Amino acid sequence: MALIHIQIVQELAFNAALGMAAIIVTNKVMLPIVLSWLRLKDVQTFRERQLRHRDHGDAAWRWIARFATARYALPLLTVCLVLLAWSFYEYPNLTIGDTTPGVPELRPDSTYNRDARAIAGNFAIGINVLKVIAETKPYGCVDARAMHTIDRFAWIMRNTPGVASVASLPQIAAEAWQALNEGNPKFHVVPEKQATLAATAGSIPSILGLANAHCSAMPVQIYTIDHRANTINTVIDAVNRFKATHPGAGVNFALASDNVGVMAATNQEIKAREFDIILWVYAVLLATIWLSFRSLSSIISIIGPLAWCSMLTYGFMAVMGSAKNRRHCRWWRSASASASTTGSIYGACWPMRWGRTKDYAAPTWKRCATPARPPCSPRWR
Repeated sequence: MALIHIQIVQELAFNAALGMAAIIVTNKVMLPIVLSWLRLKDVQTFRERQLRHRDHGDAAWRWIARFATARYALPLLTVCLVLLAWSFYEYPNLTIGDTTPGVPELRPDSTYNRDARAIAGNFAIGINVLKVIAETKPYGCVDARAMHTIDRFAWIMRNTPGVASVASLPQIAAEAWQALNEGNPKFHVVPEKQATLAATAGSIPSILGLANAHCSAMPVQIYTIDHRANTINTVIDAVNRFKATHPGAGVNFALASDNVGVMAATNQEIKAREFDIILWVYAVLLATIWLSFRSLSSIISIIGPLAWCSMLTYGFMAVMGSAKNRRHCRWWRSASASASTTGSIYGACWPMRWGRTKDYAAPTWKRCATPARPPCSPRWR
């Protein structure tokens, strides 16, 4: 609870601590008290019944006991070491976060997951939103330099793999400026003059949530196709790259809010604190085992298999996550091929998007991020 400052994770840790406390109190206090009140009518019959139960599994335990001898223990230890090495090899591929679209707690064919796929596949917006807060000076919405920087950022995000659409104040301002000029496509740009910016940005209703009252914070709403860990990491990396390449633009792009922003922060925090938590867990186990047995052999006998099982679990989780991702990619390729065959791009996972080159005098439009082609790279004329 002290290592990860995320409320839901702290609640899980608190509930786990309560469960462990209940087990300790039950086994060490309540069970001996209850047994002290029991009275056996026939002790000899009870003893014979217990001996029969012990002899019933005696053959299986004798077979298992062979692995405590050198003849059988050495091959078994060799297999365990090979599996341990394989687990360490697969561990870097472990994905922290969701590996499948939709809510993992529900079945893939559940109503909610089907509706989420239908919304993401047929509409430009969806249920997975990442808000990046563009922080600038007060009344930055009438600053041409800040608005152009935010517009450039939104354009790059719009052409990032895994992004369905982007909504930002400069985008709506450009559409408003075009509408004020009889819908001429040449005016679908962010105006340069402060008075024009004030007229276009001021006409945008505040209910859209694209700016605060003083225009010092302008959220850029990024709608992703899903909230898988790979999708979130791709978008977050693109945001960080833009921040690194535009340090002096007068706009700070702060990460992040909404549901995908919370997922990204949770995944990053868990990944950063994972090693510390494992160390603390094993430190508590070591102290508890030492207080209970006061024996080095007991510590090795308990901690060794536990650590081996933990690493083996990580290895299997990494392989299962990779297999799910490969199945998702195969579905994506088949959907793309089906869409190309039928002539409709809406049967594929990503909808068709259009990107604009940076030419304010005569903007040209080009098709990008279609199922058959990768997203176009931002090129500014």
